[in-house]
Amino acid sequence: MCDNAYMFEARISPLGQDVFLVQERGFQPNETLFSNFTSSKERIQQELIADADGAWHTMFAPGVIGKKGGVADIGIQRKQTGDTRSIRCSWVDAAKP
Repeated sequence: MCDNAYMFEARISPLGQDVFLVQERGFQPNETLFSNFTSSKERIQQELIADADGAWHTMFAPGVIGKKGGVADIGIQRKQTGDTRSIRCSWVDAAKP
């Protein structure tokens, strides 16, 4: 998918089990990407730009009103080539007993 060493990870944030730190690297500097975040059939899509080092990172809170937990999918697609990568994460709403 990339010319450099590629890495894609989602880690549970110190903020709780319902927040993930997501990062990828190995893209071209300032490369255009598309993101697709899905949790309990709710979807957020947006265009992103990798930074000057070919990396991208964000925080993702997949919580859905009325749900105590679930599965979230995080997908990234390269605009130029259409190559895609995704990660599936289980989450728990830390605020709900």
